[in-house]
Amino acid sequence: MSNLVSLARYTTFGIGGTARVTVANGVEDLISLCPSVVLGFGSNVLISDKGVRERVVINRAQSHEFSDCSLYAQSGCSLSLLAQKSSELGFSGLEWAYLLPSTVGGAVVMNAGALGKSIGDCVTSVGVLRNGKVEELSRSDCGFSYRKSCFNTTDVVLYARFTLQRADRTQICERMDITKRMRSLQPKGKSAGCIYKTDGKSAGWYIDRAGLKNKRVGDIYVSPVHAGFFINAGRGTARDVLALMDYVEKTVQDKFGKTLEKEIKLIGEF
Repeated sequence: MSNLVSLARYTTFGIGGTARVTVANGVEDLISLCPSVVLGFGSNVLISDKGVRERVVINRAQSHEFSDCSLYAQSGCSLSLLAQKSSELGFSGLEWAYLLPSTVGGAVVMNAGALGKSIGDCVTSVGVLRNGKVEELSRSDCGFSYRKSCFNTTDVVLYARFTLQRADRTQICERMDITKRMRSLQPKGKSAGCIYKTDGKSAGWYIDRAGLKNKRVGDIYVSPVHAGFFINAGRGTARDVLALMDYVEKTVQDKFGKTLEKEIKLIGEF
């Protein structure tokens, strides 16, 4: 049964109005409950203060299986947990995803990545619910490019298949330690991750050089640690975020002639 609840509790930004929420515990649930708005860990999203009219499904479809160098994972699986389990089994390919607050589904849709790697590099195929039908797309049909894929707002990623490589566990652990150190340098607090995509120089570089670190609207401010992150000090709203984004984008455009491209996904009525 769906309950009307605050979506802020389901996002890493801690922002969002209310909606009817249901939990999907497997692929069959996802298929039967859609069309709906689907949330994984709620990172990389900004939900309207007005909430969402449609039913919101919290994706907890977490079944996964390793078979030699192949991995099948449902879309609600933690990508970080899969990276850890892969390393324990001596499989390489997901080290960059360690401690990334993302599910498989969300990572596939945005072709998430770090340290020069992305999820599209090791995907073999993706199962998707599209126009009411289940399809399995090969990697070449997924349209992976920098932080993009072919999947649109009405598609629901159900699972993904990956090809990994056997590797020395010591080397895998060393790469995961590098990832861990990199993530330890990122800003702490409630955020949606990087607000903007990186194209050449990082968006954070432009925002920093524009003198906008600590720039604040309401309870949302530009992180002094990494200017690509906006932090919610506690009572921030989507309206605050959009106002700060507007100010940052106009300032960077005026100073550098650079157009910042949003990475976060907006959900609900704005």
